[in-house]
Amino acid sequence: MQNINCLLINFFLIFFQFFKKLKGIFMKSKLNLFALLLIILNFLSTDKLLALVENAKNPQIITNGDGKYVYAIWAKNDSEKDIIQITISSDYAQTWPVPDDLSTTGQNAAMAYLANDIYQRFIYGIWTRSNGSNDIVQFSYSKGYPFENWSSPINLSDTGENANNPKAVTNFIGKNIYAIWARSNGTNDIIQFCKSTDFGQNFSSAIDLSIAGFSATNQQISTNENQNFVCTVWQRSNGTNDIIQFRNSLDYGENWSSIADLSTSGQNANNPQIKTTDNMLYTIWIRSNGTNDIVQLRSSIFTGNSWSSVLDLSTLGQNAINPQITADQSGKKAYAIWVRSNGSNDIIQMSYTSDFSATWSSPIDLSATLQSAENPQIITDDMGQNIYATWVRSNGSNDIIQESHSIDFGATWSSPIDLSDTLQNAKNPQITVSDDGVKTYIVWTRSDGIKDVIQMSSSQFYGSSFSDPQSISNYITVYK
Repeated sequence: MQNINCLLINFFLIFFQFFKKLKGIFMKSKLNLFALLLIILNFLSTDKLLALVENAKNPQIITNGDGKYVYAIWAKNDSEKDIIQITISSDYAQTWPVPDDLSTTGQNAAMAYLANDIYQRFIYGIWTRSNGSNDIVQFSYSKGYPFENWSSPINLSDTGENANNPKAVTNFIGKNIYAIWARSNGTNDIIQFCKSTDFGQNFSSAIDLSIAGFSATNQQISTNENQNFVCTVWQRSNGTNDIIQFRNSLDYGENWSSIADLSTSGQNANNPQIKTTDNMLYTIWIRSNGTNDIVQLRSSIFTGNSWSSVLDLSTLGQNAINPQITADQSGKKAYAIWVRSNGSNDIIQMSYTSDFSATWSSPIDLSATLQSAENPQIITDDMGQNIYATWVRSNGSNDIIQESHSIDFGATWSSPIDLSDTLQNAKNPQITVSDDGVKTYIVWTRSDGIKDVIQMSSSQFYGSSFSDPQSISNYITVYK
């Protein structure tokens, strides 16, 4: 009975939002509001009503240079299949319009990812969608605010086998777009790459970056501001252990270097991340030392043709997982974050460098003890002075989204604050920041008691306070 009551309350709340948006129409109409509601209810099928209470998941968020425009993407069920949706705020995340569907209905879509140029003239979306037999990487773009019109999705990966985990990057004017994913060759998963040199109008044929014989996964891609330098990292088995591997291109993705092993053989390594800057290239991953999983890092002066020795960032004695890394525009200042057990609970830790990776600080605990935390994300502004971190932490009853920040290049950190409400679980936080570090936007998934919705919170002044959570996926969409 409680779930039914919650469903009805949720339903009427959504309809109330819907009616508010159509207030002008209702004022001109002679129809009684209650009568109109009954008419709508009569014509809506059960499936259409249930579409109002289906789950949304896996959000991502990006913003433009000054933080005025904010873009959020996710997958949401339409009562039959998962659809990729996007919504764009033009007023510093104060209000959000009804989401648009990017993927076509009828089959499941997932793993959505966004990229944008620094002038905010182009927005690029990439995801996977089933064609009824296999999962295919698809791409769409929109040109010019308000970005209401999106191109028809085009297939980037070949049919015949499944592709997964696509990523796309662009920068500067957005002319060159680089996409990467993993696709099965029938025996192993291979890392593949393609590119566009005309703002997403056309794409090259996919090429293999990893070698066949063993599967590769967890691919990441990054590019520099001028876009001539493109680099990728992934993990691949050598037949005995999983190794972190790297390739780069110095000519806009035309030609690629030989594969370089970054992690040492003898033990498994996984979950690589990569960050390019004007002067430095950083990679981070997890590798076992035979007893515990340790966060490791290597850096390169720009090109990735030569690398520093492997550096352990996390302390021995307990396992660490989920590393992430960010850096300022120059690469002088970089910040790494991860999860590490203290023997009782999993704690969010971070370390930083202020000298182009010559030295790194001792790990700093960001989350409180007594309960476990997970899924950290970290970002900084162009100067590297303002750093923002978010994660999920249990309060003993539910998983809560938390945030902490530093305004002094990582030396000291604010006490964590709760962003999501209690009483229900939240997960999958993502974070973005304006170039100057003033405005911060955090998005996550949280149950409302009936379904999972996408929520977000923003800070308009260096993390000094954050707005109350607002749901941005909870709109009426009538699916036929």
